[in-house]
Amino acid sequence: MAKATGDRDRSGRRLSALARTDRARGVVCVLGGALCWGLSGTCIEYLTQDLGMAVAWATSLRMSFSAIVLVGLCLALRRDELTRLVRDRRSWRDLVMYGVFGCFGCQVTYMMTIANSNAGIATLIEQLGLVIVVAHACIVARRGPRTREVLAVILAIGGLFFICTHGDPTKLAISGAGLGWGLASTVTMALYVLLPARLMKRWSGLSVTAVCITIGAVASVATLRPWEHPLELSPMAVVAVLVTVVFGVVLAYLLFLQGVRSAGPMVASLLDCMEPVSAMVFSAVLLGTLVTGYDLVGAALIVMMMVTVALPDKRIREAER
Repeated sequence: MAKATGDRDRSGRRLSALARTDRARGVVCVLGGALCWGLSGTCIEYLTQDLGMAVAWATSLRMSFSAIVLVGLCLALRRDELTRLVRDRRSWRDLVMYGVFGCFGCQVTYMMTIANSNAGIATLIEQLGLVIVVAHACIVARRGPRTREVLAVILAIGGLFFICTHGDPTKLAISGAGLGWGLASTVTMALYVLLPARLMKRWSGLSVTAVCITIGAVASVATLRPWEHPLELSPMAVVAVLVTVVFGVVLAYLLFLQGVRSAGPMVASLLDCMEPVSAMVFSAVLLGTLVTGYDLVGAALIVMMMVTVALPDKRIREAER
């Protein structure tokens, strides 16, 4: 009897140790993904501002190469599912909507915001799309906002105020174009989160993303017509484009998915708040972008907003126990 009890205790300790190890691996993966996204945004800033690449080229090249890589991964890992998804007529309306308004829309508005401000500010403003996601949840559920959701909106408005005005409401600290594209990016970021909901219930994230990024790449080329803009592909420009593809799309996506599996969606969402912080740090360190105290205050408020949105309700926490 004592031996059996001891065996169970040792087995329980081993399982607990494995769970902690898996959780730690998940945390590292999510942080790695956030750093990849931040580095990618800095490379886009370098391409559009330092090297003068047109946003039409930066968007089209990034999306096209990303589509090639992701479709290649799908063919290697999920060929059967990819084939079924492409042949499923019921899914095509959602695929096109997500590809055009989610993937392409999010990419081009984000890049235009970077081109007219910087990577750190663009990433922070884009994350305000979470407020739209929360508002959508309230409308769908036909309920009023909860206390934490009201707090998230207040934090978001405060963060935007400090970043855009530097404390002086009579003038803008960023260009009107930067603010306009930034607000557009909040809408497309919300669409990026909301549009694939039905698709993700039936298909894997990798297959959906591969098809929709491909649709978005076609939309970017057809809409932006990059060939009408001059293009000088220096070695550094090629490296920067490849970094945005490999780190900003492929590695960031795969690391985040692994982090969700290992650490859970709540931990992954909280740690993903490091993305705008990493973008601001990379932009300041690698490109010498000026970061003011007002920017830091605004960043802190927006990160607090992201944490507030990511935290689950008390009822959900109790259900998970």
